[in-house]
Amino acid sequence: MNELFEIYKRIEYLRNNGVKMKEIADHTQMAASVLSSLYSSVLPTFIGEVKKGIAEEEALDYALSQVNNVSKKRLLGNLEDMKERLFELEPPQGGEKRKSPFWDMMARESQVSAQEPIITAAFISATVSRRLPTP
Repeated sequence: MNELFEIYKRIEYLRNNGVKMKEIADHTQMAASVLSSLYSSVLPTFIGEVKKGIAEEEALDYALSQVNNVSKKRLLGNLEDMKERLFELEPPQGGEKRKSPFWDMMARESQVSAQEPIITAAFISATVSRRLPTP
């Protein structure tokens, strides 16, 4: 069951380096809800119980009893494949950027809005100067 420790560490590494849970779930061919339950509940509980000195089998049973969407049989049956797939997945490198429509839009809008106040200020200035009486 050392694989469970390695799987948790690998998911944590991927998450901390910009890989989304949905991407991890797709790559490991797991339902996102199952992977999320494993990462946020089952594996931390399992690791915590083992560190307390509880036998691994008993710790896993307890951890799985805390969620209702992860099967012990299926988890243990897919452990090697899941581990292999997780280690195939790499986080984006420094030069690589994840595509995000929201941040792309924000970048475009910030460029436009950075120019807008100058244009508006120039327009207001010209309008006011035309209305002011000349001495």
